[in-house]
Amino acid sequence: MILPDDMFDSIVGCSSIRLEGRAAERRGQDRIRQPNRVHVIPMAHNIAPHPINAQVRDMSPEGIGLLLPRKLLPGDTLLIRLVSREMKFWVYCDVTRVERVADGLFVTGATYDRIVSPMTGFDSHAVAAASH
Repeated sequence: MILPDDMFDSIVGCSSIRLEGRAAERRGQDRIRQPNRVHVIPMAHNIAPHPINAQVRDMSPEGIGLLLPRKLLPGDTLLIRLVSREMKFWVYCDVTRVERVADGLFVTGATYDRIVSPMTGFDSHAVAAASH
């Protein structure tokens, strides 16, 4: 899924921010450094979901990079609370990459799967079209 332009611009705070090039990396799109904190709920099998306060490293319209205090595995699902100027909403994400960077700290890359909160202020048809 790709976040609609107006939603992504509202999250990062400005539509004129230039995306950072990452040609040498495996990402499909460039990302914006976004030093915010978000609530993350790992949705692992047989584990009660508990919110984690995580540091956002960067984001793009297709995905997000996080610093997490817990190791997840590619294929795991996360529920992430994003905040825009207009609203707060939850997005299911699929973990695509995990790398240990320090004791108890993991860089985790994830792609957006679907938005699960009401679409107040945004065109829900645009979100549905972007997810296909």
